[in-house]
Amino acid sequence: MYKLILTFFLFQLIYQAKANDMIEIRSLFYRATKSPTSADSLQLLLFKTSTKNPLIIGYQGMSQMMLCLHTYNPYTKLSYFHKGKTLLENAINNDPKNIELRFLRLTVQLNTPSVLMYKTNIEEDKRTIFNGVSTIIDIDLLQRILNYTVAAKQISVDEKKIMQEAIFKNKNLTTQTTIKKA
Repeated sequence: MYKLILTFFLFQLIYQAKANDMIEIRSLFYRATKSPTSADSLQLLLFKTSTKNPLIIGYQGMSQMMLCLHTYNPYTKLSYFHKGKTLLENAINNDPKNIELRFLRLTVQLNTPSVLMYKTNIEEDKRTIFNGVSTIIDIDLLQRILNYTVAAKQISVDEKKIMQEAIFKNKNLTTQTTIKKA
């Protein structure tokens, strides 16, 4: 019995450490949109070790695309974009049901210029997110999806309502949860 309790406790610690790592990665990712220093820090954090984790690979792709915001050379921008797109698409191909990866791709596709021809999965990703958001355990991720959905001009009022309803039907939300309706 003691070993069972100890094993459970260790799994909880590992899960919490991974959750905290993802919160750190997400926070740095959001800061990287405004700060070249944060974009560089995100690169260092994500590429310091090799990984097979599709979510980390997806964020590696996003960090590459984030560098586009902080360079002026069009050739360099295009190179960063294509490297990032390849990493993100590979991550999604390896874990196609991952809501966070779909959310990352949706945010990119809603905001990239049409000339890059990277807008083909918008409806599919919206549908996947809308259908899967009620199963997300990670409250930080739920809050970020809700905040983005409410603020995004490219998402219709009806879609925003659907997303809010789906998030607030999430069985993992409790009365202690700090997520707020936007």
